[in-house]
Amino acid sequence: MLTEVVDRVMQKELKIPEQASILVAVSGGPDSIALLHILESLSKEYRWRIGVIHVNHQLRGEESLLDEQYVTDVCTQLEVPCWTEAVDVKKAQREEGGNKQDIARALRYEVFAKVAKRESFGYVALGHHQDDQAETILMRLIRGTHSSGLTGIPIRRKWKEIELIRPLLSSSREMVDTFCKQHHLEPRIDQSNLVAEYTRNFLRLQIFPELEKINPKVKETIAQLGARVLEEEEVWKEWEGKALEQVLLRQDDRQVSWSRKRFQDLPIALQRRVVKLILSSLEWLTDVEITYSRIEQIRNWASSPTPSGEIHLEKGILVRKSYEMVTILKQSNKDEATKLTWEELELKIPGEIEYHPSLGTIEACLFEQPQPTEWFSSYPSAVFDYDQLPDSSIFVRSRKAGDRMSCFGFQGSKKVKELMIEKQIPRHLRDQIPVVHIEGQVLWIPDVRRSAIAPITNQTSCYLYLRWHSYKMLE
Repeated sequence: MLTEVVDRVMQKELKIPEQASILVAVSGGPDSIALLHILESLSKEYRWRIGVIHVNHQLRGEESLLDEQYVTDVCTQLEVPCWTEAVDVKKAQREEGGNKQDIARALRYEVFAKVAKRESFGYVALGHHQDDQAETILMRLIRGTHSSGLTGIPIRRKWKEIELIRPLLSSSREMVDTFCKQHHLEPRIDQSNLVAEYTRNFLRLQIFPELEKINPKVKETIAQLGARVLEEEEVWKEWEGKALEQVLLRQDDRQVSWSRKRFQDLPIALQRRVVKLILSSLEWLTDVEITYSRIEQIRNWASSPTPSGEIHLEKGILVRKSYEMVTILKQSNKDEATKLTWEELELKIPGEIEYHPSLGTIEACLFEQPQPTEWFSSYPSAVFDYDQLPDSSIFVRSRKAGDRMSCFGFQGSKKVKELMIEKQIPRHLRDQIPVVHIEGQVLWIPDVRRSAIAPITNQTSCYLYLRWHSYKMLE
């Protein structure tokens, strides 16, 4: 019966063509041994090229070596080529930290990809079955997941130029065990699977037996739920893709920015989807689990009334809100030290100074006639009546606490901090904007405001133009 089920899955669901090259991942346990025998028997009809990869995780001493020898012997009997690879899980855990099971899985899949590519296999067949699917979905539900996590293990997935396929995913562990008994197979039993130390084992050994008292087909029911959610996910993907297009402002290999207003106009369900889609698109986030709580943290921060600020998450994730824009980026040394300061520099007139080696220059030019708008429209600029300025040097520096500026239309002066807030200059950028001053009075702040000092009049005969050449868009 199991052979017929796998045959149907291979043809109808996976649509594996004739003469395909299939590398079967075989641990030596019942699932992978049954899958190997079934695919090997079907290969005669469909002319598939079958091979085996066995990964020795070196976690169980002599038992691991016996598993490897057993798989090698089975392949010899079936006349199927076999490749064995050893990985050092314990060493990787010492060097990188993390969960032992996750590290073993990552190393195992890297071996699959390497051998498949080297030996020209287009598919890697894995022995996950319906019980594994139910355990995975319940485990994600308990830990906290978004709805897409309820799809469970995909029956087919493209990964590193190969296709990962799971022909047993609609078959139960009971069907696998029955197949092994009927065909007198004696697979290896990993004794660590019988200890409720790991979450998956605990669910299988203690939780599911209790749930089956309520519903004997609970595993099948949960797996069917995953299948239905998967179908619905195809519709959601189209909706969330369109929503992302609506809100996205900028994206590169370091950061993603989107519109707060457009984001807040989305239904909450789509907001969550968009955040997840953004996190999934960042290659440097591949080692960070995208949990429901993480998505909610970012979504709530983006939607909160606070106009600007930032939150720091694990793995160097920085979520920055700047008025109408939200940005997720990888924190760098520059982000960790947002206050950029430099020496106070004198601006020669005419002349030019580099006010900071990474930010830009200030240029000063004198003219007897006003210049056309086109002359300075491409850069932040300001013009003054040079003869009305104090007979003193002009300096450029970073902002200081307590800086004030006299402004047209205001009596007295106004705090520079307030002016920057009014212009919606993000907090993390305010120290990157130069302050031009003379005799202690703020004369001009590029992209913010020109002071009321030395205005142009009909009597102006000498025009001082100041122009800010920024090296790059401030981030």
